[in-house]
Amino acid sequence: MVLTSHGRLPDEGGACGLSFDQFLGPYYLFVTAGIDVALASPRGGPPPLDPGLDQREADPVLAARFRGDHAARDLLADTLQLSQVAPEDFAAVLYPGGLGALFDLPADPVSQALIEAFARAGRPMGFIGHAPAVLAGLRRPDGAPFVAGRRLTALSDREGWGTGAAPAPAWSAEQVLRGLDADYGCGPEGRPHVVRDGLLVTGQNTASAPGVARALMALMG
Repeated sequence: MVLTSHGRLPDEGGACGLSFDQFLGPYYLFVTAGIDVALASPRGGPPPLDPGLDQREADPVLAARFRGDHAARDLLADTLQLSQVAPEDFAAVLYPGGLGALFDLPADPVSQALIEAFARAGRPMGFIGHAPAVLAGLRRPDGAPFVAGRRLTALSDREGWGTGAAPAPAWSAEQVLRGLDADYGCGPEGRPHVVRDGLLVTGQNTASAPGVARALMALMG
């Protein structure tokens, strides 16, 4: 699982980071299924948490489980640096969202190389919430955007920002993907919506996180 290291918003300087629930739900599905999980982030160490998302969407049952799970707490507090990860050692990769993922991972060359390695190897990849925008910097061999024509979803502007003015494109996973000619679609706000395009699995929001994890497990066999 690849987590953001970005904890401050540009200009305004507010806090952002990882959606704790988008990490926690898939993590416990994987662990319960007997899957070994490694956590990595661009800087390593503890990832910042997105306070806006977690105050609104925290799952009290999973949060309580995590508080009593010393192994999980230690793992999250000391993530690997992404540059330490060898893609060939893993059967799948999952990127949870949170607003921080929009600001460090799309242009991170190590993340890009990891995703390209998984794509070449034909291994499943999952992205949740804001995280599908991580694919924005990738190109196919012909120079076209990696997401062009691909069926996928991500956090919608309406869901993330309400009915007011749309956010700047750099703050919007939906606008980033539409601008690259992705076949973007979304479901009702707050409801699970998972889209699979071959070995690429995307989930719209926190409610979709378990479905993305289950789809990855099915693809892993």
